[in-house]
Amino acid sequence: MKPKMAGKGSNTRRDAPGKRLERKKRKLADSFHGPLAQEGGEAEDDFGAVAVLDLAEEAALVADGGSAQGEFLTGQPGEGQGAEPQKRKKRKIEQVNESTAPQAKSQDGQVNAASKKSKKKRKESDGRDVASDEKVVEKHAASKKGGKEMSELPKENPRALPLPEAGADHTEQADWFGGCFRAHFGGALSSLEQADITDQHIASGSHSGAPLAPQLKVLFGSRWQERLLGSTLEEGHEAGSPTVLIVAASAKRCVEIIKTLTELNAGCRVAKLFAKHFKIEEQIEVLKKRVNVAAGTPNRLLKLTELSALSLSSLEVLVLDLHKDAKGLTVVDIPETRNDFWNFYQRHGSNRISKGECKLFFNL
Repeated sequence: MKPKMAGKGSNTRRDAPGKRLERKKRKLADSFHGPLAQEGGEAEDDFGAVAVLDLAEEAALVADGGSAQGEFLTGQPGEGQGAEPQKRKKRKIEQVNESTAPQAKSQDGQVNAASKKSKKKRKESDGRDVASDEKVVEKHAASKKGGKEMSELPKENPRALPLPEAGADHTEQADWFGGCFRAHFGGALSSLEQADITDQHIASGSHSGAPLAPQLKVLFGSRWQERLLGSTLEEGHEAGSPTVLIVAASAKRCVEIIKTLTELNAGCRVAKLFAKHFKIEEQIEVLKKRVNVAAGTPNRLLKLTELSALSLSSLEVLVLDLHKDAKGLTVVDIPETRNDFWNFYQRHGSNRISKGECKLFFNL
């Protein structure tokens, strides 16, 4: 049966199957490769179909000056492609680096200069802080020493002279103590204070190493009960003025010495004049009554004396405990007690010792 033919006025166009296929291929090629066809024609694959190119890659290749057709047909870089674009890219990077290098170098120089300036200011500030701290320390130390300026005190604070051997005679003990006193203050002593301490100023039994309580009994002889016992204020007894004053380097050492005094009698009133566990107000109240013996550390004794709570008007024996600490130092050369002891002795003890109203006793 013959196919029905369209009439003359019909718009329907019938082509052979081969022609229709060819027309579809051409339209497809025109839609994807119009610009490429204008530059160098169409590219077909081995099957006769139009090869579809990636538009982004094509645009990049065209921008670099290469031939898209040559690259995609042969699989090799076209003219102007490959090493040349890489060289141009490397050259651009170098140009950018060269243009930014001076600016970066300038910025680094500015940062280094600012850092050096900051360090210099910080160093100057630290120097001012150190100087300020030193002034504060000097001011505090001067007020702590009863108003004495630091220049009046010994600058080097040399260690005291070597202790004489146990059992040394009174002359040797006197020479040692007087030498330590003068060495500490140097030329800041009056003519009376510079007078030599003689063997007459040293109590019997001093520096022997024997227990203190029996030695005190020997010192006072038949008067020991009268002077070391009792609680009432009678003639010759002033409130807050002990008959025996013991000076030790620490509260612990004071307690150790006080425990040995129980051999005297339970009636011996002992005042504990050190800072540990005791407020100064409590000690002032204790000193308003009769005190037979007092034991304390240099700093607290100095404070109580200058507050007029502690009096030395009845003092007959000043006991200086020369027990050595772990470093081999005693109360006269330990940095924390040295200045306070010598100030206490100079202001309140030396005059009474020089007049012979009180004697020194060195306890080992």
